[in-house]
Amino acid sequence: MRAKRATPRARLFIAGAAAIFLLGGCHDIREPLAPGGDAVLSTGAPGTVDVIVVLNERLAPGGGAANRERAAEIATGLGLTATHAYGTALFGFAATVPSERVETLRRNPQVAHLQLDQLVSLPEPVVEPRPARTMGGGGGEAASGTQVVPWGITRTGIRDGDGVRGDHFGAGTGVHVYVLDTGIDPEHPDLKPNLGDGHTVFTSDCKGNPKNCPPPPTWHDDNGHGTHVAGTIGAADNGSGVVGVAPNVTLHAVKVMDATGRGSWSGIIAGIDWVAEQTLKSGRPTIANMSLGGVNEDGKVGACTADGLAGGIEAMYAALCNARNVGAVFVVSAGNTGGDSGLRRPSAYYDATIAVSATSCRFDGDALVQACDVGSEAFTTWSSWGQGADGEWPSEGSLPVAIAAPGANVLSTWINGEYRYASGTSMAAPHAAGGAALVLQQLGSQTADGSAFSSVRAALLGATECTATWHNVSGNPHSERFLNLRSSDPITECVEPGDPPPTAPTDLGVDGVTSTTVSLVWEHGNPEEATFEIWQNTDGTWGHLTYVKGAAAFTVEGLSPSTSYGYVVRTVAGGEVSPWSNTVHVITLAEGESDPPALEVRIATVDCDRHGRCDFRSEVTSPVMPTWNWEIDPDEDQWTPLGREGQTLVIYFRDPGTYKATVTVENGLDDPASDSRSVNCRFQGNSLRCSLID
Repeated sequence: MRAKRATPRARLFIAGAAAIFLLGGCHDIREPLAPGGDAVLSTGAPGTVDVIVVLNERLAPGGGAANRERAAEIATGLGLTATHAYGTALFGFAATVPSERVETLRRNPQVAHLQLDQLVSLPEPVVEPRPARTMGGGGGEAASGTQVVPWGITRTGIRDGDGVRGDHFGAGTGVHVYVLDTGIDPEHPDLKPNLGDGHTVFTSDCKGNPKNCPPPPTWHDDNGHGTHVAGTIGAADNGSGVVGVAPNVTLHAVKVMDATGRGSWSGIIAGIDWVAEQTLKSGRPTIANMSLGGVNEDGKVGACTADGLAGGIEAMYAALCNARNVGAVFVVSAGNTGGDSGLRRPSAYYDATIAVSATSCRFDGDALVQACDVGSEAFTTWSSWGQGADGEWPSEGSLPVAIAAPGANVLSTWINGEYRYASGTSMAAPHAAGGAALVLQQLGSQTADGSAFSSVRAALLGATECTATWHNVSGNPHSERFLNLRSSDPITECVEPGDPPPTAPTDLGVDGVTSTTVSLVWEHGNPEEATFEIWQNTDGTWGHLTYVKGAAAFTVEGLSPSTSYGYVVRTVAGGEVSPWSNTVHVITLAEGESDPPALEVRIATVDCDRHGRCDFRSEVTSPVMPTWNWEIDPDEDQWTPLGREGQTLVIYFRDPGTYKATVTVENGLDDPASDSRSVNCRFQGNSLRCSLID
């Protein structure tokens, strides 16, 4: 069990990990109270909350449909209307409840656990430098006459450099893959041949193009995210468009997120419940992909056993465990925060899911071919990681993240017959989900129970590619291996060094900057004879710069004015190398400038919606990427942080009142700078409206 990580009250520390802007140029009610991070939902009248109720199993009649009917009847008997009823992955329901009834409902003998529901959003899109546009990478025009093999398909070994499919795996024929996302475009020419039936957890029509969203409510995609994921998994091998990892699988859309990329944990659990029921009915194992997630400050509590979740009460974890036990193999994204995926759901639940981190590639040559040679890949700075947890497969080197897969600049299908690039662990997970489908087909006869999960995961991990030789300049720990679908044998064995490596440099910073120079300084705990290797990022490409012996400082010369550079350092001693230091980003001064501009910060924009959400965005003058520290007054009991991206803070306010956001930045060259803005929140009807106070 991971200990809950405490943070100072009403204080959020945010490391500078976003671009520099230059001005002028489900938790139990008893304990814990919140499953962390996302806004608690209330879709009813003021004074109500949305809850997920897990009922006592002794009340279940036994079957999925019968269980759902019984759960809805119990809700009615309690004076509630079930918005979702669960019967296979869970036995229970979701409903809107007056706040004053929550404690009474929790104590009802029919109730095993009660949790507050929460809003879930798709990860913010990751912005990456993209290769040359093919097939309308940003604009979305459809391809004609040529089939492009996306780089991730080639790099993982399904196709060779000429796009020819190998004979070591099948194509996923007969395997059913469920995509829990925003839906799938049913008319896309690359997906239509492989589509099976689908399901939506929403009761209102989807939005967007009418041809993709006909009434009544359907599972059709009105966002694009789910269609992109589906294409990576199973776009058809039809001579045009793109091709997926497993082009003969049967794809099923499970619409749990709406046109805006939002949903709820109760709705996602309803999607898991439907997948579990379909798997149970088929009597055969299935694969499911969930490229979504949220904060889970308590991490993994309990264990998934053959009898269900033991020692835990979290409804999402219990649903995934029960789905695993009927033969559904869930592949999930690790997250795009650059943080510990053990503190995110569902990636923390490593005994019920296969979590996937994201890698990038330096593209060489024609982007249409999207070649990515071995040795040119790297872990992304934004991919969440998993390190140090005890588990049942520690020899693989990483928990809770199981495996890495291509996630940057992934070309795939989009709604309205289009094709687009996208980046994120959302794009990495479907590579592994497609691989899981290939493995499941190759395994042949497989019992539809928890052994399917164990067998598929073992097969994927048993043939992974070693990443020990990769240049991990992400600034995050990554020891997971890379998805290898070339053969049943690893490409490279990971050899453990006999002695521990030298100590990694820490606190890499900038001591000065001019139009042509950058002075770097760092701390370390190595002998004086240690040598330090410095890498530099120019135009988005990392490369070796120099070696420095016996010193913890170096001035880089000959740089171009008004140009962005990145730097990392590692220690080289006794034939061993340390992990990389933190990364710093610097913009050199303009030609003729001798002194950097004074550090200044202002909260430039404050955007609030009709549901208590406000986005605060700061702008900074600084040649060095600073660190951001946000404070909200009054305390955190009245608001929930939803997203933090350096200079941007997203907050959901839960109660009426006046709130002040203060941002303080530091860059190591100047005294800290601060700015504050205030908003006032008040109820208008059923909505909490917040507005900026000048």
